[in-house]
Amino acid sequence: MIWKSTKNKSGLSVCIIAAIMLFMSGFSTQLCSAETSNASKPQAMGGLVRIPPASRYDDPFSGVSFETIYKSGFDVCTNIGGQPVVFLFTSSSCAHCKWLGKIFDVIAMNYIEDGSIEAHHYDVLTGDDLLTEEIETEIPSGIHELYRKGSPKDLVPYLNFSCKYERVGTGHEKDQDADAEGQEIIDVIETLIRVLSAE
Repeated sequence: MIWKSTKNKSGLSVCIIAAIMLFMSGFSTQLCSAETSNASKPQAMGGLVRIPPASRYDDPFSGVSFETIYKSGFDVCTNIGGQPVVFLFTSSSCAHCKWLGKIFDVIAMNYIEDGSIEAHHYDVLTGDDLLTEEIETEIPSGIHELYRKGSPKDLVPYLNFSCKYERVGTGHEKDQDADAEGQEIIDVIETLIRVLSAE
């Protein structure tokens, strides 16, 4: 099922997987829709640092693949501290977004709390980052550009992992397999942490 919504419509470990399952009770590859380089040196993009292909970060990624999350074709990017930056873009009017959002938020908060990554979960209708206590009203322009490039038809949910890996839609929702969904997200994050921290 594809859901088209408009702006004026209302609307790590076994412990992590266990927490996901607790949050997933009551929720039953779907897509929704929401309206809304310089190759010689790293490029700043809305708080991200884009690492050029010639950098030491590019080669280690060449053999990595995942079941439903794929390479974006873009250079890897990090925050200023060199950490992976993970994004989820959803819409409050999208049921598939709610399913994925519950899983993503539990995993992201665990990694944020241990200082391994930076993560954001933006509602594209309101601009709010659902992982923060503040109520934002606009997605930063560089981050919004990342969403537009990865999901040019404004489809949500859209996952982006440090600009390098992405997916539009859910990967394991049709099987109601929150474990597989969570484990794949963890695998991508762990790969990025390992490769980006290698000297």
